[in-house]
Amino acid sequence: SELVASYNRTCHALAECQDPNACDIARSILDEMCHEYFVNDKHNFKPTQQTFGSILIAYGRAKRSKEAEALFDRMEQLAEESGDDSFRPGTICYNDLIWAYAAVGNAQQAETTLLRMLATIEEGHQGDLAFTVRAWSGVMAAWASSGDVDSVRHVERLMGQLKEMEKSDALEGELNATTYNRLLAAYCKQGTVEAAKSAENLFRWMETHKDLRFKPNSDSCLSVIVAWSGTGRPDKSDEFLRDVVEKGNVALLDKSHFGVAIEAWATSGDTYAAEKAQSLFDLMLENGLTPDVVGFSSVMWAWARSQNSDPAQHVERLFWQMHAKWKSGDDLLRPNEVTDHA
Repeated sequence: SELVASYNRTCHALAECQDPNACDIARSILDEMCHEYFVNDKHNFKPTQQTFGSILIAYGRAKRSKEAEALFDRMEQLAEESGDDSFRPGTICYNDLIWAYAAVGNAQQAETTLLRMLATIEEGHQGDLAFTVRAWSGVMAAWASSGDVDSVRHVERLMGQLKEMEKSDALEGELNATTYNRLLAAYCKQGTVEAAKSAENLFRWMETHKDLRFKPNSDSCLSVIVAWSGTGRPDKSDEFLRDVVEKGNVALLDKSHFGVAIEAWATSGDTYAAEKAQSLFDLMLENGLTPDVVGFSSVMWAWARSQNSDPAQHVERLFWQMHAKWKSGDDLLRPNEVTDHA
């Protein structure tokens, strides 16, 4: 009905909202719809899969996975009590619960939910359930952010399953760069040279792939830079970033990419760390990218720690350069305590 569509639009908007109270407001709308439908027998208030899915998304965004899980179980309960299978979680709600777990790095629960979904499909209990790339991607994202020492192995295993399913045409959706970024994210959190090498090798494979779906994007680049920076090899982050620029792919980069690489030099203890950080900073400016206060601060701290005969002049120069940009209207460059103490 148009009434339910209106409620659904409201719940969807709340699910996308950054307000910390948004999920509670969305849930109150769902509770009102359920009350009108089940208690007052008003059938034009019947909530749909989209209604429940929006609340699950809202809980996920708020990192309240326990409440998302409870709502998911409530859907099963409503289906049993009413005898109406349309309340049973469908593909949308399974996907949304998996991503709610991914938001808090709960890989075990994310994968358990995926297996539960697969079992339901294979048993033929719900004809509207489908194998989706989004479900697998959610589990991979959960493993990538879990901090588990075996996260890479788990993501690689899931990636292999996805590839096999794609070959058999049993998959809804398609593999693309975002899918492979889950594996890159897992590599970058390992903090080892071996993982960083694997991240860069995967990036090179994506870069040379004939299928445009797999071409690396901004997130792909950032993962490789973070991976190398996390191993104490700022030279490799630097080298990778410059290679992206030289190949004419500046559009894949922003201040965060340069910021990570600059910070890696600033904290490296290398004899020429300040000069290296400054060189990357200059490269960023040359390519039309505007640094934020963190970028300025990192270079200033690199100079402050250097053995240069007069580091103060470099720190002062950068400070006033940042100050001038702030005064000209760039509020993101407002000096803070970090810059004041550099």
